[in-house]
This record gives sequence, structure tokens and C-alpha cells, in this order.
Amino acid sequence: MAAVMSSVHIIGMMRIFQNLYFTGLLLLITSNLSQSQEDLYDLYNSGKFESVIYHSSKAIASGDTAFNTLYLKILSEIQIGQAQEAIHTLERAALFFPEDDRIK
Repeated sequence: MAAVMSSVHIIGMMRIFQNLYFTGLLLLITSNLSQSQEDLYDLYNSGKFESVIYHSSKAIASGDTAFNTLYLKILSEIQIGQAQEAIHTLERAALFFPEDDRIK
């Protein structure tokens, strides 16, 4: 009986540690995305539109579909006269955020 209880206890502890691991991983990813978006804002506000396009393109390619990443890329493409690219990015953003008034 004691062996069964200790196995159940060990399995329970393993689940707790697994949940803590995934929670920490999620917080780390979220923190990195927030920092990345802050960096994009800083670049945009500094007039470094090519850098915004470069870094947002890399983020999008790696799976970042945050609205602000796409939005800043669109605005930067417009700023440097890349209308066709801005339209393409806008169409992509509309797929992820069809109800957002900023892209309608």
C-alpha cells in the first residue's frame, strides 16, 4: 500500500513540475514578444522603417502573429513607399484580425 501511495505522490509531483515548466516557458515567450514589439515601436518612432520591416518580417516568419507586429510593418512599408508590400501585409493581417477596425 505504501508503494502505491508513493507512486501516486511521485506522479502528482511530476505533473506539478511539468505544469510549472510550461507556465514558465509561456511567460518567457510572452515576455520576448512584448520586448520585440517595444523594440519595433522604438525603431518606428526613430524613423528606422527599414529596420522595422526587417525585424517584423523575421518575427512573422518565426510565427509571431501579434497585431502590432503586422501593423508596424504595414505602416513602415507605407512610409518608405512600398505600397504593394503594405497591401500584402495588410491582407495577411486581415486573415488573423478580421474584426479590427484599424485594418478594415
